[in-house]
Amino acid sequence: MNIADLVLLLAWGFFFLRGYMRGLVKEVGSLAALIVGFYAAANYHQEVTPYLSSHISGNYAQIAAYLLVFTASLLGVWFLVLGLSRLVSITMTQWADKLFGGAFGLAKGVLLAAVVFFFMTTLGHKPDFLKTSRLAPFVEMAGDLVAGYIPPDIKDKMHTAAEEVPKAIEAAKPSGTGKAPNPAKLKKP
Repeated sequence: MNIADLVLLLAWGFFFLRGYMRGLVKEVGSLAALIVGFYAAANYHQEVTPYLSSHISGNYAQIAAYLLVFTASLLGVWFLVLGLSRLVSITMTQWADKLFGGAFGLAKGVLLAAVVFFFMTTLGHKPDFLKTSRLAPFVEMAGDLVAGYIPPDIKDKMHTAAEEVPKAIEAAKPSGTGKAPNPAKLKKP
Protein backbone atom coordinates (compact mmCIF):
# COMPACT_ATOMS: atom_id res chain seq x y z
CA MET A 1 0.00 0.00 0.00
CA ASN A 2 1.38 3.40 -0.96
CA ILE A 3 0.34 7.03 -0.49
CA ALA A 4 -2.18 6.89 -3.36
CA ASP A 5 -3.94 3.93 -1.72
CA LEU A 6 -4.01 5.71 1.63
CA VAL A 7 -5.44 8.91 0.10
CA LEU A 8 -8.07 6.92 -1.81
CA LEU A 9 -9.09 4.94 1.28
CA LEU A 10 -9.37 8.10 3.39
CA ALA A 11 -11.40 9.90 0.71
CA TRP A 12 -13.68 6.92 0.18
CA GLY A 13 -14.11 6.51 3.94
CA PHE A 14 -15.08 10.17 4.21
CA PHE A 15 -17.64 9.89 1.40
CA PHE A 16 -19.07 6.68 2.90
CA LEU A 17 -19.42 8.19 6.38
CA ARG A 18 -20.91 11.39 5.03
CA GLY A 19 -23.42 9.39 2.99
CA TYR A 20 -24.20 7.15 5.95
CA MET A 21 -24.79 10.10 8.27
CA ARG A 22 -27.01 11.91 5.79
CA GLY A 23 -28.84 8.88 4.39
CA LEU A 24 -29.75 8.00 0.83
CA VAL A 25 -32.71 10.36 0.63
CA LYS A 26 -30.60 13.40 1.51
CA GLU A 27 -27.63 12.28 -0.62
CA VAL A 28 -29.73 11.77 -3.74
CA GLY A 29 -31.88 14.76 -2.88
CA SER A 30 -28.92 17.13 -2.66
CA LEU A 31 -27.69 15.96 -6.05
CA ALA A 32 -31.20 16.29 -7.49
CA ALA A 33 -31.57 19.77 -5.98
CA LEU A 34 -28.36 20.92 -7.69
CA ILE A 35 -29.39 19.45 -11.03
CA VAL A 36 -32.88 20.96 -10.86
CA GLY A 37 -31.44 24.29 -9.69
CA PHE A 38 -28.99 24.54 -12.58
CA TYR A 39 -31.56 23.34 -15.11
CA ALA A 40 -34.25 25.76 -13.93
CA ALA A 41 -31.82 28.69 -13.77
CA ALA A 42 -30.45 27.99 -17.25
CA ASN A 43 -33.91 27.67 -18.81
CA TYR A 44 -36.06 30.14 -16.89
CA HIS A 45 -33.88 33.03 -15.72
CA GLN A 46 -34.77 34.98 -18.89
CA GLU A 47 -38.41 35.03 -17.82
CA VAL A 48 -37.54 36.52 -14.42
CA THR A 49 -35.09 39.13 -15.75
CA PRO A 50 -37.74 41.69 -16.86
CA TYR A 51 -39.15 41.81 -13.32
CA LEU A 52 -35.72 42.59 -11.90
CA SER A 53 -34.50 44.97 -14.61
CA SER A 54 -36.58 47.84 -13.21
CA HIS A 55 -34.65 47.51 -9.94
CA ILE A 56 -31.26 46.27 -11.18
CA SER A 57 -29.41 47.63 -14.21
CA GLY A 58 -27.68 45.93 -17.13
CA ASN A 59 -26.33 42.42 -17.01
CA TYR A 60 -26.69 42.42 -13.25
CA ALA A 61 -30.42 41.81 -13.69
CA GLN A 62 -29.71 38.61 -15.65
CA ILE A 63 -27.18 37.46 -13.08
CA ALA A 64 -29.58 38.22 -10.23
CA ALA A 65 -32.40 36.41 -12.07
CA TYR A 66 -30.19 33.36 -12.60
CA LEU A 67 -29.19 33.29 -8.94
CA LEU A 68 -32.77 33.84 -7.81
CA VAL A 69 -34.19 31.01 -9.93
CA PHE A 70 -31.32 28.72 -8.95
CA THR A 71 -31.74 29.42 -5.24
CA ALA A 72 -35.55 29.13 -5.31
CA SER A 73 -35.40 25.83 -7.20
CA LEU A 74 -32.66 24.48 -4.97
CA LEU A 75 -34.57 25.37 -1.81
CA GLY A 76 -37.85 24.03 -3.20
CA VAL A 77 -36.35 20.62 -3.95
CA TRP A 78 -34.44 20.62 -0.68
CA PHE A 79 -37.62 21.21 1.35
CA LEU A 80 -39.24 18.28 -0.47
CA VAL A 81 -36.20 16.16 0.34
CA LEU A 82 -36.33 17.12 4.02
CA GLY A 83 -40.00 16.14 4.15
CA LEU A 84 -39.27 12.82 2.48
CA SER A 85 -36.34 12.27 4.83
CA ARG A 86 -38.57 12.83 7.86
CA LEU A 87 -41.10 10.40 6.43
CA VAL A 88 -38.37 7.78 6.03
CA SER A 89 -37.14 8.39 9.60
CA ILE A 90 -40.68 7.83 10.93
CA THR A 91 -40.93 4.46 9.23
CA MET A 92 -38.72 1.56 10.20
CA THR A 93 -36.55 1.93 7.08
CA GLN A 94 -34.12 4.47 8.53
CA TRP A 95 -31.34 1.87 8.77
CA ALA A 96 -31.73 1.10 5.06
CA ASP A 97 -31.68 4.81 4.23
CA LYS A 98 -28.39 5.21 6.09
CA LEU A 99 -26.83 2.05 4.67
CA PHE A 100 -27.75 2.89 1.09
CA GLY A 101 -26.71 6.49 1.76
CA GLY A 102 -23.26 5.22 2.69
CA ALA A 103 -23.12 3.12 -0.46
CA PHE A 104 -24.21 6.10 -2.55
CA GLY A 105 -21.59 8.29 -0.85
CA LEU A 106 -18.92 5.69 -1.54
CA ALA A 107 -20.02 5.54 -5.18
CA LYS A 108 -19.69 9.33 -5.40
CA GLY A 109 -16.17 9.09 -3.96
CA VAL A 110 -15.17 6.39 -6.45
CA LEU A 111 -16.67 8.41 -9.30
CA LEU A 112 -14.79 11.54 -8.22
CA ALA A 113 -11.53 9.57 -8.02
CA ALA A 114 -12.23 8.08 -11.47
CA VAL A 115 -12.77 11.53 -12.99
CA VAL A 116 -9.56 12.87 -11.40
CA PHE A 117 -7.66 9.77 -12.55
CA PHE A 118 -9.08 10.13 -16.07
CA PHE A 119 -7.89 13.74 -16.33
CA MET A 120 -4.46 12.85 -14.93
CA THR A 121 -3.96 10.08 -17.46
CA THR A 122 -5.43 12.20 -20.28
CA LEU A 123 -2.59 14.63 -19.72
CA GLY A 124 -0.33 11.74 -20.65
CA HIS A 125 1.41 11.46 -17.30
CA LYS A 126 0.81 8.61 -14.90
CA PRO A 127 2.79 9.33 -11.72
CA ASP A 128 4.86 6.52 -10.19
CA PHE A 129 2.71 6.45 -7.05
CA LEU A 130 -0.27 5.47 -9.25
CA LYS A 131 1.74 2.79 -11.06
CA THR A 132 2.48 1.01 -7.78
CA SER A 133 -0.95 1.55 -6.21
CA ARG A 134 -3.13 -1.46 -5.50
CA LEU A 135 -6.38 0.52 -5.81
CA ALA A 136 -5.45 2.51 -8.93
CA PRO A 137 -6.42 -0.32 -11.34
CA PHE A 138 -9.97 -0.28 -9.95
CA VAL A 139 -10.11 3.50 -10.26
CA GLU A 140 -8.76 3.19 -13.80
CA MET A 141 -11.59 0.77 -14.68
CA ALA A 142 -14.12 3.22 -13.25
CA GLY A 143 -12.41 6.01 -15.22
CA ASP A 144 -12.78 3.99 -18.41
CA LEU A 145 -16.49 3.62 -17.68
CA VAL A 146 -16.78 7.39 -17.16
CA ALA A 147 -14.80 8.03 -20.35
CA GLY A 148 -17.35 5.96 -22.25
CA TYR A 149 -19.90 8.71 -21.62
CA ILE A 150 -17.70 11.49 -23.00
CA PRO A 151 -18.48 12.27 -26.66
CA PRO A 152 -15.62 11.32 -29.04
CA ASP A 153 -15.11 14.88 -30.30
CA ILE A 154 -14.64 16.11 -26.73
CA LYS A 155 -12.13 13.31 -26.07
CA ASP A 156 -10.20 14.31 -29.20
CA LYS A 157 -10.09 17.93 -28.05
CA MET A 158 -8.90 16.84 -24.61
CA HIS A 159 -6.11 14.72 -26.09
CA THR A 160 -5.09 17.56 -28.41
CA ALA A 161 -4.99 19.97 -25.48
CA ALA A 162 -3.01 17.43 -23.43
CA GLU A 163 -0.41 17.21 -26.21
CA GLU A 164 -0.07 20.99 -26.26
CA VAL A 165 0.51 21.36 -22.49
CA PRO A 166 4.19 20.23 -22.53
CA LYS A 167 4.86 22.50 -25.53
CA ALA A 168 3.31 25.46 -23.71
CA ILE A 169 5.36 24.74 -20.60
CA GLU A 170 8.54 24.52 -22.65
CA ALA A 171 7.71 27.76 -24.47
CA ALA A 172 7.10 29.55 -21.18
CA LYS A 173 10.58 28.74 -19.85
CA PRO A 174 13.02 31.64 -19.96
CA SER A 175 15.70 31.45 -22.63
CA GLY A 176 19.29 30.77 -21.71
CA THR A 177 20.55 28.22 -19.24
CA GLY A 178 17.41 28.23 -17.17
CA LYS A 179 19.44 28.82 -14.01
CA ALA A 180 19.30 31.84 -11.77
CA PRO A 181 22.52 33.86 -11.61
CA ASN A 182 24.83 33.27 -8.66
CA PRO A 183 24.68 36.44 -6.52
CA ALA A 184 28.27 35.94 -5.30
CA LYS A 185 29.61 36.16 -8.87
CA LEU A 186 27.72 39.32 -9.78
CA LYS A 187 29.79 42.49 -10.07
CA LYS A 188 29.10 45.00 -7.36
CA PRO A 189 28.63 48.62 -8.48
